[in-house]
Amino acid sequence: MSRTDGAGRWSLDGVTGAEVVKVDVAGTVVFLISAAAAVASDGFLRDLFVGVSLVLFAVGTVVMAVGLLRAIGRSRYEAISVADLFLLTGAPRPIRWWLQSCVVVQTVGSFVAAGMRPFTGVAFGILVPIFGLAASGWWSARYGTFGERGGTVAES
Repeated sequence: MSRTDGAGRWSLDGVTGAEVVKVDVAGTVVFLISAAAAVASDGFLRDLFVGVSLVLFAVGTVVMAVGLLRAIGRSRYEAISVADLFLLTGAPRPIRWWLQSCVVVQTVGSFVAAGMRPFTGVAFGILVPIFGLAASGWWSARYGTFGERGGTVAES
């Protein structure tokens, strides 16, 4: 369980799945640093930003697919909704806060950067929030708790 006293309100100490949050935060920081560099200069740093954006998008796409497959497997016995999976409605508060904050920061950062350098490779940053959404879906599919599915499930 996480600490919820004052300064430690958003601490991940002892929270299951904290490593997913740490990877998402690291990806967000790398994205923001490379976005700032791409907006401030041309050439290599802008090309590097395109590469960072495409790698985060590709990793996010694969992680999202794997998370969806895992959630589909769990959905035979548990009632999983899109809100549970991607909006983390049943997740502990620190997990929900960190993962949702990363998605917001990635989204705002990508649109601000693309708006500052329109019609350039900086527009590839718009793809990055898939990484944050995938982290949310992966955490939820792996560690989330859901209600029991009602009715019968066909055996195969």
